[in-house]
Amino acid sequence: MKLAQFEKFRREHFTVFEENIIAAWKNKETIDNQVLDYWKIWTSNIPQLQEVKELKIYYHRTPVQPEKRTEFIVNELIYEGSPFQMK
Repeated sequence: MKLAQFEKFRREHFTVFEENIIAAWKNKETIDNQVLDYWKIWTSNIPQLQEVKELKIYYHRTPVQPEKRTEFIVNELIYEGSPFQMK
């Protein structure tokens, strides 16, 4: 995401949030609160994201081979909603 790079926001420090969201989703748990917590981190680091009207979060799995990184093994919508409804 270009905005994140511009703001020098390194999402690598927050991948644990993504892993926890995915684990909860796989266990058929509600992920709304986890998504909200993660969204708060993104918007606090990248204020322009506060203008977002709708979130769509996808679970992607890709091959490990660098030349196949653009191919999806799994590409599934796991969350859709308004960040304003979550507040």
